Amino acid sequence: MPAHSLCDFSRLYYQSEDYYFGSLSPRHVRFNPYVNAYATDDHVNDCTMLLIQVGSNLVEASRAAVWALISNSAVPIRLALHHDQISIWQAALANSNFFYVHSTTAMILDLAHFRAFPAHEDLAQARSTDDLSDWAIPLGDAFGMSSEARTHYQARHQRALAARKSLHHFTLAAQGMTVCSLSMSIADQLSRLNDIGTLVAYRGKGYATRLIRVALARAISMGARWCFLEATEHGLPLYRKIGFKALFDYQILLRGAGASVEASPLAPQWQLSPTDDQSTRR
Repeated sequence: MPAHSLCDFSRLYYQSEDYYFGSLSPRHVRFNPYVNAYATDDHVNDCTMLLIQVGSNLVEASRAAVWALISNSAVPIRLALHHDQISIWQAALANSNFFYVHSTTAMILDLAHFRAFPAHEDLAQARSTDDLSDWAIPLGDAFGMSSEARTHYQARHQRALAARKSLHHFTLAAQGMTVCSLSMSIADQLSRLNDIGTLVAYRGKGYATRLIRVALARAISMGARWCFLEATEHGLPLYRKIGFKALFDYQILLRGAGASVEASPLAPQWQLSPTDDQSTRR
C-alpha cells in the first residue's frame, strides 16, 4: 500500500462504515467522524437494535454523549469498541449488563494492486441482483437468522435501494440454487463488503472467494480505489488470502434481547485477544 499512515486508512474505514450503516438506518447520530450510532428502525419492534460504533478518536465530550445514549436507551444495543478504547470503557460497561460476543478486525484492500478474477466458467453463476429475496437466503442460513429477522433485514436493504443509496447485491449459484451472497456499498471511491454469507452445507468450496472477486472487479469498474470490510476470526484467513490487510480490532458487546444466549459475561472473558501485529494497528 502507499505510504499513508494507519490513521489515514482508519479514517477512510470509518467513512465507508458510516456510509453503509447510515444507508440502512432511518435514524443516525454522528458524535464525530469516528463515533456513530444507528437505529435499525423508526419504531420499536422485536427486531429493533441500536448500533454504536466507537473508533479510536473519542474525546471526553463525545464519550459522555455516547454513555448518555446508552444509559437512556431501552432497546437492545450492539456496541463495537476500538481496541484502544477498551481500558477506558471496561469498568463502566462491566456493571451495565453488557455481554462480550467476539472480536472483529477492520481490513483494507488496495484495489490498485488487486488482480482480477481469471476467466472461469463458474463466473456465469455469479451475478449482481435486485432480487433480495434470493440474496437473503444464504445470509439467513449463514448467520442463523429467524425467518422474521431475515425478512426485516431484507426490508432494510430494500428501503436503502428505494432511497437510491449506492448499495449493490451479489449472489452465486451452484447446483441450481443460490449458495452465497454479499452486499457492497460504494461512495467517494471507497467500497465496503458486507453480509458475506454461504449456506452452511456449501462452505469450504471456494464460493465466497469467487463472489468476493466478482464484487471487487465491479467496484474497480465503478471507480473505487479502496475496499474495506469487518472480519470475524473465522473469515480472516479468506480475506488475507485475497489481499486484505488488518487495520485495527473491534470488541463486539451486546446488551438486551438475545445477548445472554450468544455471548459471555464481560468479566473475566472481556479482554483483548493478543495478535502478532496488534501494536501497529490504530
